[in-house]
Amino acid sequence: MLHKAIGKQLTCIFVNNGVLRGREAGVVRDVFVRHFKIKLQYEDASKLFLNGSKASLILSANAK
Repeated sequence: MLHKAIGKQLTCIFVNNGVLRGREAGVVRDVFVRHFKIKLQYEDASKLFLNGSKASLILSANAK
């Protein structure tokens, strides 16, 4: 509904955090661009997110 109210001024941002299923990122991108005809900025932050999560797990394990 938001895209109908704002129109072409809307740009959505999709951040891939690395925990999506299989080809889910591609499907989401396709739906936004082809079906809804919405500008979409895609950012792949999976390595950054997963490395940060791994560091957090190590720190919390060492704190025990």
